[in-house]
Amino acid sequence: MKKVDRCKRKWIRGFLVALSVAIGLWLVLEIGLRIYVELPLKADFYSSIPRELIGQRQQQYGIRAVEGPGWIHLGWIADPEKEIYSIQKYNNLTWQEIGQAEFGSFLLRDSGGIYRVVAEPRDKSIKHTVGEVRAAPQTGSPPVNIPFISGPGRPLFRPHIYGFYINDHTVYQAAAGSWRLAGITHKSDGNYAEEKYFATGVNGEFPPQDGMQEGEPLADFGELAWAPHVISENSTLERRFWVTAPDKDGAVKLEGSEGSLTAAWQMDIIMTKANEG
Repeated sequence: MKKVDRCKRKWIRGFLVALSVAIGLWLVLEIGLRIYVELPLKADFYSSIPRELIGQRQQQYGIRAVEGPGWIHLGWIADPEKEIYSIQKYNNLTWQEIGQAEFGSFLLRDSGGIYRVVAEPRDKSIKHTVGEVRAAPQTGSPPVNIPFISGPGRPLFRPHIYGFYINDHTVYQAAAGSWRLAGITHKSDGNYAEEKYFATGVNGEFPPQDGMQEGEPLADFGELAWAPHVISENSTLERRFWVTAPDKDGAVKLEGSEGSLTAAWQMDIIMTKANEG
């Protein structure tokens, strides 16, 4: 009986030692991988601006306002790790706070006026004004859309030639009618430090019955390529891609395309007017 107990205790000790070694090895590998992947990045995970340039760029660009029917959007360069932001409106000879934000974005429905953003350091040091701007909404009411699920889920696109996954992506329809997807990828399980171009998927219909076919990659500048977008230029919708380049002083590059596009946000298969539903 004692021999059985000794064997059992010995087995338990051996199991605990093996488990401790396995956990220790996993921790060492995890720490090493994070150092290898993240140390070369001068910018934060979701930033194209090196940390030491955030204050300079914030002062340089101040606040930018975009106006639409019934709404105003204020944007600025933010440092959410170090600051929170007070959004204020000038009214009756004084500044009144109308909201707060952690990031560089604030959307409001207002009659217009003079606005400013005040940065409040998280360490309670001296506040500073990011900038002031005068803005007024356009006439009319903002369109209200309600998203809904139109059917069962299905695979849309998974690359296998130029990458093995899709992270951030955009879907749009080309002027010729084909539907396209551009998204972040790499030939790994998700090494974001090496995502340096966009994989593309193409199909004549959306959603595709059998998924999209892989096309040639886009925006291959040899630098980090994140956040593909479709933007408007000269009143014509054309394809443009934001490409971050943190190793080149935070510069942002655009890559154009051939031809114009129809608006990707007009897909009636997933959106309906609020007053219709």
